[in-house]
This record gives sequence, structure tokens and C-alpha cells, in this order.
Amino acid sequence: MHHVLATITNSSYGFGGVSTWLERITQTLPAYGWRVTTVTHALDEQHLVDWADKHPGINLQPIFGRFVRLNQISSALENYLDREKPDVVIINGSYWMIPTIQRRKQRGDAIRVIGVCHADENGYYNPLFFYRDNLDHIIGVSQTCYAKLLALGCPPARTSFLPYGVPCLKQLPPRTYEGPLRLAYVGRLVQSQKRILDFVPLISELNTRQVNYRLDFYGAGAEENTLREQVERIDHNRRVFFHGWIPADQVARTVWHQADIFLLASAYEGLSISMLEAMGHGVVPVVSRVESGVAQVIHDGENGYTFEVGDMATCADLIASLDRDRNQLALVSHAAWMFVCQEFSIERHAQRLANILNSVLATPAQMAPASYMGVTAHPLVRLVPAWALVYARRLFKRGNPINEGFTTFP
Repeated sequence: MHHVLATITNSSYGFGGVSTWLERITQTLPAYGWRVTTVTHALDEQHLVDWADKHPGINLQPIFGRFVRLNQISSALENYLDREKPDVVIINGSYWMIPTIQRRKQRGDAIRVIGVCHADENGYYNPLFFYRDNLDHIIGVSQTCYAKLLALGCPPARTSFLPYGVPCLKQLPPRTYEGPLRLAYVGRLVQSQKRILDFVPLISELNTRQVNYRLDFYGAGAEENTLREQVERIDHNRRVFFHGWIPADQVARTVWHQADIFLLASAYEGLSISMLEAMGHGVVPVVSRVESGVAQVIHDGENGYTFEVGDMATCADLIASLDRDRNQLALVSHAAWMFVCQEFSIERHAQRLANILNSVLATPAQMAPASYMGVTAHPLVRLVPAWALVYARRLFKRGNPINEGFTTFP
């Protein structure tokens, strides 16, 4: 069996589409001849324990600790690659690995590297373009991501469109649409991408329209406390509930089987896994009309509904309409389930991903040398105490256009 080594950058919050995707492929790719290991760096022992608890489906391995220098990181990665000898490395943000991997290729190692564009934003596009001559393959998870990668200059022969796949119910059980309309949000509680604070005016709009609803938040994030405080001031009828983070393998039972409508107010996405999973369980999506990953899935009024980013009045109108017409809600629920099961099943995704992995192994490796682009790679950084690098990365990343996060370029 071949070995694919996946990477993931650290987050204080357990929810995220990339981590959910990693769990899914860890569980499904072995049927197609590939086992999956995921590497990260542990901030501390408790952080590693938390990761293991939150992601039981991921085979997670730490490769270095928190306060380390670039040469120590490269050395730790070299040792890990020597020990595990993966056939392919899938880069999910950890682009600092690429120079080390390229040096191994040039020494004769039969190793390949794949980059994945998980979101329609420069934190993914810029490093994938920068390392395009080093990547043996590049994947865009939406038609928008794929088209923009090609427009940037990524080589068409080594760039593919591969949408996510999700588990779907084999049969849609009968739903009873009585009582409060059950609304659910599943994901990170952050403003920068998810516009989570837009739910505050949405709640006001729903209350003004006297919609009979219940809204459940599942997830954690930087704006969680702010959201809770603002909601508490307007949720006089106690219709809104916060449940914190739950493991991905519990979402179907805990959330989708209890929900009628999935809500998303994002400013941008790649292709929302939560949206696909909700639809695969008959939960109707009402989501913001972002450029990437919505038009290829949502057919307005047929299998879901969309609204302009930030237009929470229209979002409330859509919800109110479905509250009044539960028969329409049932029809759209069935159409959503049918569409995702046919087009976005996890089995279909795993087969296509395995085909890409096999094709990459059968193709000569990209041998161009790679330079390290991290903001803390400057020689004078050797004078900086190791503990200070963590904070320097967080500060300097804001001025680095190809740095998605401080763990991307250590």
C-alpha cells in the first residue's frame, strides 16, 4: 500500500474544512491502495492531546515542538521523511516543507508533492503560484479555484479540478416539518472569512418577521464570545443555542438529523464541506452567494437558496418563506440530497483522488530547486530568541502576501 503524507497548519479551534477533509480521506483512501498520515507541529503536549481527541479519524503525528528555529524544523522534517518514506506529500498550507522535499528529490528520493487550493483567497493562490515549478500536481477544490490557478500561470497539465466528497444518506428518512424551523451553523466562529457576526442582524430580522425558529451554533473561534454577548442582548425568547465544538464524526447524528436549514454567511469559500454534508443529509442550504463553490452546487429555489454577502434581510426573507411553506422546504430538501449524493459522494472523491495520486507517481518528478519564502528566514533571525519567533511570525505574517498563517512559513 502506498503512503500519502498530509500536512495541516495549527489552529486553536478544532473545526475546519481541511481537517474534516483529512478525516474523510484517511478513512476512505485505504480502499484504493493509499494510507494517510497527517503531520503537524504540537504547540505543547496538551495541544497534541486535544487534537487527538478532536480528530479521532486522523492519524496525527507531531514533527517538532513550538519554540524551534528553521534549521531545527528542517532537520525534524528530514528525520521524519527518512523514517516514514512517504510516496506523496499533500501540502495543506505548510509550504515551508517544499524546499526540504525538493532537496530530497534532487538526491534521488522517489517522493512527490501535491498542493491543494482549499479556498478562494490569496493565502492559497500566492504560495501555489510561487511553488508551481516544484509541485508535482496542484488541485483546486472548486471550478473558481481551478480557473484562477490556471489564470495565474499554474501549468494546465499538472493542475486539476477536484471537488470534495462527503458521506451521504443512502436513503432520506421522512422528515416532519412541525414546530420551530431548525436552523444550524457548523464551522469556525470567526469574522474574517465566515462573517459570523452577520448572524446578529439576521436574528433581529427573523424576530421582526416573527419567524418560528431555533438557531444552533456548532463550533468555536476567535469571535465566539463577542457573538454570544451580542446575541444575548437580542435573543429575548431564548431561540439561540451554542454547543461548542463537536467531532466531525458526530455531526451527522448530532446536527444534520435534527436540522432543517443550514446557514452560511461567508465572505469567501473554496467549497464548503459543511454545506455539502448538510445537503447530503437533506438539510436545505441558505448560504451567501460567494464566487467559489456555490454556483456549481446551489440551483436557487431547486436545491437551496443564496443571498448576497451581508444581505441578512434577504436571508431572513428566504427563511421566513420556508417557515410559511413547509411543503416547499420538503421538496428542496429532497432535491439537495439527490444532487449531492449523485455528484459529491465521498466514494467518488476518493476514487478520483487516488487516480491523481497514482498518476503523479507515474510521472517524472518536478526537480526545480525551491527557495524558502518565510519572513523569519533572514540570517539575522539567528540573533532572535527562539521563543520570540512564534510571536514574530504572527506579527510579520500580516505584511507577507504569500503567508496564510504564522505556521505556513515558520
